[in-house]
Amino acid sequence: MSNTISQILKDYATKYKDYPLQYIKNKQGEFEEVSYSEFYNKTLVLATALTGLNVVKGSKVGVISENRGEWLLIDQALAALRAANVPRGVDVTKGELEYILNFAECETVFVENKNQLDKTIEVIDKLPNVKNIIIIEGDKIQIPGKSLYTFDELYNLGLGKDSSFVEKSIDSGEKDDLATIIFTSGTTGDPKGVMLSQYNFVHQTKQIDSKIHLTPGKDIWLTVLPVWHSYERAIQYIALASGSALAYSKPIGSVMLKDFETLNPTWLASVPRIWDALKTGIYKKVNTGSKVSKSLFHFFTKVCIYHRHKTDTLLGLNPRFTHSSKLIDKLFAIPAWVVFAPLNALGKVLVLNKIKSKFGNRFVAGISGGGSLPAHVEEFFSAAGILLLEGYGLTESAPIIGLKHQDKPVRGTIGTPFGCEFQIRDEEGNILTPGHKGVLYVRGEQVMLGYLKRDDLTKIAIDKDGWLNTGDIAIESLDGEFRIVGREKDTIVLLGGENLEPGPIERKLGESMYIQTPVIVGQDKKYLSALIVVDIDTIKSFANDNNISYSDEEALCELPEIREMINDEINRLVSVENGFKTFERIYKFKLLTKPFEVGKELSGKQDLKRHAIDEIYRDEIDELFK
Repeated sequence: MSNTISQILKDYATKYKDYPLQYIKNKQGEFEEVSYSEFYNKTLVLATALTGLNVVKGSKVGVISENRGEWLLIDQALAALRAANVPRGVDVTKGELEYILNFAECETVFVENKNQLDKTIEVIDKLPNVKNIIIIEGDKIQIPGKSLYTFDELYNLGLGKDSSFVEKSIDSGEKDDLATIIFTSGTTGDPKGVMLSQYNFVHQTKQIDSKIHLTPGKDIWLTVLPVWHSYERAIQYIALASGSALAYSKPIGSVMLKDFETLNPTWLASVPRIWDALKTGIYKKVNTGSKVSKSLFHFFTKVCIYHRHKTDTLLGLNPRFTHSSKLIDKLFAIPAWVVFAPLNALGKVLVLNKIKSKFGNRFVAGISGGGSLPAHVEEFFSAAGILLLEGYGLTESAPIIGLKHQDKPVRGTIGTPFGCEFQIRDEEGNILTPGHKGVLYVRGEQVMLGYLKRDDLTKIAIDKDGWLNTGDIAIESLDGEFRIVGREKDTIVLLGGENLEPGPIERKLGESMYIQTPVIVGQDKKYLSALIVVDIDTIKSFANDNNISYSDEEALCELPEIREMINDEINRLVSVENGFKTFERIYKFKLLTKPFEVGKELSGKQDLKRHAIDEIYRDEIDELFK
């Protein structure tokens, strides 16, 4: 039995030696194939070279790069040496880079290109541990006291050398070997380093067969997501451990469609935002057509979605959260299913089959994770005959803990537990029965080792019996599927999978004399918006100073001059210059004149009661995302 991903790779380098593992585009944009045996041999060469930089068991190596073929090669070379990959994307700020590399005590760091090299150089004097820098793509420069290599230079150092000691290192790998430290956002501003073991990921690869069907040498996964996120990382390991191939693409509609045509992949793991963007793109293209074509599209789409709902009822694919008769539901669905069957068939031929054909003739399903999949997106693709399997997880669980079954994709759920135990508890810690909402706890082999150097936070997240508090509100159906309905903690996850804490943004906005209480909203949305309780007195003063007339306070806050002024304040405060990322930008806002009250919007400690605010201002929030 394999304890590590590198042990699986070593086995498959012989078992599936000629099967493709990677399809990587060359400079001409054409896919070139890398087999399992070729990839494994490259891993041995790179690992051998890394030992010359004193990378050994227990070393922690920074990898600042987006998803590309070399990333997995670097990752597996480190794993072969029983070293840990400390990854981050190219959007990392200088402050985050400095914090992560120092906190993890990285002596060696890979950077993707000149931009990341320049960023590292800007803080190099604050990185006393870093001795070696490798640039994956681009030319190196000289830095006093540091060793710099291009990727090819480093790789060549391992060519022709004995690598038998690397293979012995692979064989000696143990379950608890530290595979990675992934830094996630923290409520205090400092990222938390999630420590995941090799077996955390191996466990995921062993569970996948209970959910989907993969065939060695046949399946191809189109890969488009940031691999430094645990979601894409797990998908790549699942592909490797199933004898499948990874094809490197970009999350751009035109690029993806071209790659679908070229390679005919069978799987695509993505985030809700991409599925939503594909749907939106289809609608936009349709709306540029003739009036007749638009009418036909919208009519038949509605028909096929309605028929799909009835089909789901007949197949038992609708979740049940209250006791009801499946037989009666099916009996009521039969007449509508029969009546609309001919129109559904016609709609498939005239409209929806054309959409399905864009995904090639081998496409099996898409995996959606990193946020909640909107119902309208799921039902649209389902009606078009494109299966989307929604999953759920956390970085702290490597990350998958729920996934729909390929053969029983119950709509509006994350399926059943993924090789782990679930409990839903109330505020007192009592275990709830199906049909009741509560906080989701999970226990299993995929749960993290803990937070790096933060035993205090680890003990808060994982109790003495090994249960991880997900911080999410869930409900179990009567048939054992689960639905995520909200978040207990403040973290917001956007539709694209970006994680952020609203607190720092709200605190920054609070610096404005015109803003009394800001509330950031945007869970499972494309962008952030804000409810803003204004300081009405200063707003009135601004109006008087600028000779702005108004009838009442509500009308005053709707005036273009006031909204423009508040918008300028937001853009001034929540900016890149102030350390915020582009996805933390506030796109829309609603101004409120009535202060929040204790017992309603505020707790006794004056903390925001976010769930209450979501309910009280549901209409205003919905309007912000139209």
